[in-house]
Amino acid sequence: MTKLTETEFTEIKELNEKFQKAKMGLGDLEITKKAILDEVGEMKAQFAQVESSLIHKYGADSVIDMSTGEIREKDVQTV
Repeated sequence: MTKLTETEFTEIKELNEKFQKAKMGLGDLEITKKAILDEVGEMKAQFAQVESSLIHKYGADSVIDMSTGEIREKDVQTV
């Protein structure tokens, strides 16, 4: 039976192990990505719910200053 040389066998084994590790790393990244995307989806839904509540309370033409919390009417610009 023909066999690889020890050097060839070591080289191909090491490359295969690196490849397997890389594939596992990509899988872990995809799992993390999915979890983050799910979290972003939940945040968007919460944001929409709070936004709707604020629009109902303060009106659709209200603008909130995100640094101070102050509410003002939207500037109507004429062209």
